[in-house]
Amino acid sequence: MSLFNNVSQTVEKNTTGDRLYNKEGASGMSLGGLAGSIGGALIGGALSKAVNKAVPPKTQGTIRSAINDPGAFILDKLRPGLGGVLSQERYWNTKTPLFGGITPKKAKEIYDAAQAEPRAKKNLFLLQVVSELRGYEGKFNLFATEVDYAPYTVTGEKRHVGLASVDAVTAHEPVELRITTLDDVDGTLKRWFAAHSRLVGDRDGTVGVPADYAVRFHVLHSRIVRDTDSYIDSGLFRPASIELSLSRREDAMQELQMTFTQLDSFMR
Repeated sequence: MSLFNNVSQTVEKNTTGDRLYNKEGASGMSLGGLAGSIGGALIGGALSKAVNKAVPPKTQGTIRSAINDPGAFILDKLRPGLGGVLSQERYWNTKTPLFGGITPKKAKEIYDAAQAEPRAKKNLFLLQVVSELRGYEGKFNLFATEVDYAPYTVTGEKRHVGLASVDAVTAHEPVELRITTLDDVDGTLKRWFAAHSRLVGDRDGTVGVPADYAVRFHVLHSRIVRDTDSYIDSGLFRPASIELSLSRREDAMQELQMTFTQLDSFMR
């Protein structure tokens, strides 16, 4: 900003409209005060120019460093580089609102701890199917796109005893397993589901035995091969329903929505 602009702002700041005097004689600043402000701005601007001309920029930076951080300045003089180390140490150990009121050092520790733990990914899973109908196991894992289930559902009710309440647990609810899969052009998985459904109950009204239609599912999380650290949910199920959707409005893969319900919960 030029010296003229400094003087101009000083005049505008200390006058009201185009009047310098009010009825008492002055409008907040006398002419003498105004002249003093203008003179101060002129002297200050001239002095600043004189200093900038007489003192090299590098020396000015050194002076500012000595004023702002005298400790770092002294260490730099004793051994170059130590001043920067001191400044960094102060930065890392100073609480700042930018990090929620904690120090940058603590924020880095929290970040490192969060990054050190690998996260489970929902698109990595292994689906294994075992039943009396052989030859379909690999098809399920190959074509499955989604698996949804609630492995633990405990129901109960609250009973009042005086003014208190008691939690009365009643049952472990059976698991409902929903699998979304694709299929091949021969309808391999549709045929598999239909065959299992006939084993559960035939059209003549007879009911089969679980040993014939039970399906064992193993769902392995966050990995695509089994190892000793894998988290696995397993259970015995029977087919419950299948949903199909066909449409000539879109050229897309056909998806099957298969639902299985858990057999007797005490069976392992």
